[in-house]
Amino acid sequence: MKREGDPVAEVVGTIKGLGDGFMRLERMKMDMAREVKAMQRDMEMKWTEMLLESQERIVEFFEKALSEKRNKKAKRMPTPKA
Repeated sequence: MKREGDPVAEVVGTIKGLGDGFMRLERMKMDMAREVKAMQRDMEMKWTEMLLESQERIVEFFEKALSEKRNKKAKRMPTPKA
């Protein structure tokens, strides 16, 4: 039988409240960890996109440089007479 000022009931209530508080805290930590992971994935995706874009630009630059070099060589070479 519980009494209003039962010290055991007060201890039990306090421990239950403490446990509930820890559970809320752990849920918050897990939520924050999920958010951080999602942000990391987004940043890695952006970094990968930037890397691919810069590699494409480098390839385009070399393609342009090679085609210009070929065009200059073709202009310098005399055309064969038939």
